[in-house]
Amino acid sequence: MKTALLAAIGAAAVTIASPALAQDEASSFNGPYVGVLGGYDNVGLNSSNEDGVLYGGVIGYDINLGGAVFGVEGEYSDSDTKFRTEDLLVTGDSARLKTGRDLYAGVRVGGPITQNVMLYAKGGYTNAKVKSVYDDGAGVSLSDSDELDG
Repeated sequence: MKTALLAAIGAAAVTIASPALAQDEASSFNGPYVGVLGGYDNVGLNSSNEDGVLYGGVIGYDINLGGAVFGVEGEYSDSDTKFRTEDLLVTGDSARLKTGRDLYAGVRVGGPITQNVMLYAKGGYTNAKVKSVYDDGAGVSLSDSDELDG
């Protein structure tokens, strides 16, 4: 899922770790942290695409065990991306698709490269919502929402 990948990259780019009070490298990346997510979102149907902005936040907790950092984190993100197409199945019909919230829980493992920079890998579970509406152009409208897991 492009959105989840971009959210992960955005989290890595803008996550703010709590600064260590001691000057030694072993004390870095230990304790709670919060971050802001921002990125690009893309929704497509058939050969058409719509772009939007993804936004959200992340909270987590890291434990530094002699240079190896282990952490847990949770993210909430949403998007303003909406997609609409007309004449999808018959002339006069329309379909709309809107992305919804995305919840993520996961772990990360890494190590400090310098006192303020850490290289890490992360993995976890995500649950996103999406809503669709189809209007046949003759007064009948159908809507549905689904949760997507990954």
